[in-house]
Parts: sequence; C-alpha cells; structure tokens
Amino acid sequence: IFLQLYKPKLQQSFDLLIEVTSGSAPFSTHHNTGIGPGLIYCPHPFTNWSLNPGYLNSEKQIEHTREGFRKTEASDSINEILVLKPSAKKIVCVGGSSTYCTELEGYQRSWPAKLREKLGGNDFSVFNFGVGGWGTIASLTRCLAWLPVINPDVVVFYQAKNDLTPLMNGNQEESECFPDYQNLMVPFSQGLTPKWTKAFYHIPLFKIFSILAMPKDLSCVYSKWSPDSGGLERWDETLRKGYVFRVETLARMCSLLGSEMIFV
Repeated sequence: IFLQLYKPKLQQSFDLLIEVTSGSAPFSTHHNTGIGPGLIYCPHPFTNWSLNPGYLNSEKQIEHTREGFRKTEASDSINEILVLKPSAKKIVCVGGSSTYCTELEGYQRSWPAKLREKLGGNDFSVFNFGVGGWGTIASLTRCLAWLPVINPDVVVFYQAKNDLTPLMNGNQEESECFPDYQNLMVPFSQGLTPKWTKAFYHIPLFKIFSILAMPKDLSCVYSKWSPDSGGLERWDETLRKGYVFRVETLARMCSLLGSEMIFV
C-alpha cells in the first residue's frame, strides 16, 4: 500500500526497467508506453537520451509524441500532424531546455505551442525539437533524421549553453575534453540501470531504496560534479570551432531543404 501511495508513476517506470526485456524499445509503432509514466527522459540509441513517450505530468497529461517530441498540439504523433495538415506552413524549433520549456507543465504553456497558437493553428504546424540537456551534437542528430521528413519552411535555432554544461558538470579529473564530450559523460541508460538484482527488487525494503535511488534528472550522465571546479577552462579553440561548425552545418541543411533559418 505504501509503495502505491509513494510516487506510483515512478514505480511503474521502475517496474518496466526491471521487467521489460532488452529487445523492447521505448519508441514503438505498436504502443506509446515508453518506459512508463514517471520519467521525462528515456535512453536513445543516437542522442544518449530523448523524451519518454509514456511520460504523464502531474495533471495526467501526455506531454510527448510517440516519436519523443514535446507536443505543440493535441495530436500524439508528428506523422499524424503531417498527414492531417499537408498544406500548413511548418516551423521547427531547435534547442535544449529553454526550447522544451522545462518545468512548465502542460505543453500548451511552452513557447513553441504559443507560437503555433498565435500564428493560427490550422495554417501553421510547429514542431518542438527541444530536449532538456541537449547540446548541438544531439540536436543536429535529430535534425539529420527529421528535417527531411518534415521539410520545414522555417527553422528557429535557439541553443548554446548546453555545449558548455559538460565542461562544468562532467568528470573533473579530465583536464581536457574530447570534441564529442565522450570523456566527460556516460550513457543515460547506464545512469538509469537499477543497482539491485531482480531477486532483491521484489523484497519491499530494497524496492523502496531502489526507487528512491533512481535519478530524477540528467545528473546521471555526468560524474564528479563540482560547481567550483573551473570547468569552463577546458573550453578551447577546438570546441569553439566544433560549435560553429555544427551551427553552419544546420544552416546548410536548411539551405538544401529550401528552409529559412533564424538564429537566436
């Protein structure tokens, strides 16, 4: 009874992490469960983490599409929007938490959803590509896969800070940083992996501790966090050139698709 009262949505997510076989993907064309309703994020094969399709906010609303994007309208699928509104002008919003609008519950409150509402819902489709914690490497990966599908008229790019976050929060024992941050971060799935075996998990006391120990945010991808480390000293010319190159690459992708790009 206590476990049912204590964060039942989180418990459901934890049950799925323990019980579901490794062959099941969070993103499925057959169901929208993701990894249960309690976690905002879930592992992704190319971007480390993405948005959990099964997540429910405190108002019991589905916040994300089945493809792992924050919704901007009632539909639960990007592909459904493209089919239902084939002649609508399309805008893609690229970024991290400030594009996703982290801590604003209810996708209707996010600025991409407000943009669609202001422009006119029937004439415009707005797609929120933002994911909390994502830098330009992850966003560019999403754009490589999804921009040719959506073929947007406009791409709004609003992203910079998260390319610095690994320098501050990542492994402080590393004096320098690889261009893809791989020596400062760990896989999101590694941080989510329960530390208890299945046998121990079914003992109620261990289950309580396991649920309490689950990461509630993205801190699980960084190690040895130290706010006074001077981590930004690791920002060098190689990393600066990498950021500029990725922004210019996105601009060229937009040019290939005939899309306008707005850089914020």
